[in-house]
Amino acid sequence: MTRPAPKRTLRLAAAETRQSRPVGDGSIGLITATVTAVTEESLFLRLADDRSEPAWRAAGCLLEPVEGDVVLCAPVGDGIAVLNILTRTASGEATVSVPGAEVLALAQNTLAIRAGEVTIDSETVTVRSASSRLIGKAVTAIADSLETVVKQLRRVADQEISSAGDSVRIVHNTETLKARHLTHEADQTMTLRSHVTVIDASGDVRVNGERISLG
Repeated sequence: MTRPAPKRTLRLAAAETRQSRPVGDGSIGLITATVTAVTEESLFLRLADDRSEPAWRAAGCLLEPVEGDVVLCAPVGDGIAVLNILTRTASGEATVSVPGAEVLALAQNTLAIRAGEVTIDSETVTVRSASSRLIGKAVTAIADSLETVVKQLRRVADQEISSAGDSVRIVHNTETLKARHLTHEADQTMTLRSHVTVIDASGDVRVNGERISLG
């Protein structure tokens, strides 16, 4: 008869809230504290015994602490590391960043952003994609300069309206314009200049004016 193996029980000790205490296996205990001030280089905590201590944010604490946050901390070396934000009394904006990192990369097969409003504020925005789509009921682009460089440009619209102070269009080879009705109207002067000009109509050709000069 095989003797059953004795059951093993794993007990997790609750985190100390008043002071850090080393655990017997050499790991460190956890403490909770309140953020009292935040600077560019460090932040300051109020411990449970009302002592004020400086601290630093661990790399895994992605949410930037703000004043009034209750944080989970651990003594590391001669300092205190903030591991996570437990509760936040202040409402409004929250900032996510990685301490000490210049670049934050998100790697996933699919990334979805769902929000009532998305704002991107950056000096430079670069989007690289094999295929891109922009779908919306209304799209507005406002810029001092807009440049589009493509091998082939297609536009399909029920109605197209353009307004410009001056317009210059250069076609190096052939331009073809097809329309059921075509009207060119100029308030002052219209000039048509070419090496050879051909006017071909299947019906009438009419030239109306107070004075018509040929040659």
